[in-house]
Amino acid sequence: MALLDRFDRWLTQYLDSLPKSDRPDIGAGYTMAAAAAVAAIIFGIGQGILSGVGAGALFFSVGTDTNPLVAGGVAVMAVISWLMASGVSLVVVVPSGFVGGLTVWRFVPESLRFGGFIGGLLSTLVGYVVSCAMLLPLGVVFSIAVDPSMATATDSMVTFVLLLGFIAVYTSWATVPVGVLTGYLFERSLD
Repeated sequence: MALLDRFDRWLTQYLDSLPKSDRPDIGAGYTMAAAAAVAAIIFGIGQGILSGVGAGALFFSVGTDTNPLVAGGVAVMAVISWLMASGVSLVVVVPSGFVGGLTVWRFVPESLRFGGFIGGLLSTLVGYVVSCAMLLPLGVVFSIAVDPSMATATDSMVTFVLLLGFIAVYTSWATVPVGVLTGYLFERSLD
């Protein structure tokens, strides 16, 4: 419990310096925004390691003529590409995490948040919805720029929505545990 107490103290000190953080809903927004950033970084590191190991294993399994420097270079580039992707995603996931935390802690009663566990899960899910709402207009603009016909735009929208759903499921191994744990720790810091 000493680790939780230290984290609780750090969370309180961190939130005290932000504007209007004394309100539970605003504080939850800040906390869930930080959790979204942490989850994006964890996802990028995890996927980068998996991609790097996979790329290295693929090149080493091809044959005896493979240059280890080439395989290592490909593995390093795979890791860097995932880290860059997670860094770019921060532009979307941090504001979405803030809106998710703010919305849940403002509208869901404390009795339904079950010590923050359900609040953290709901904040994560609301963050996914807000992320999709932020990215959907971008998908529309790109599909119309490529082909202005309405049929193509409609097909592109369906494809884009399915892609966003896949991304939500694909990243849930990092976002859901971080969101639930952060919701619990934030609710604990309110007491």
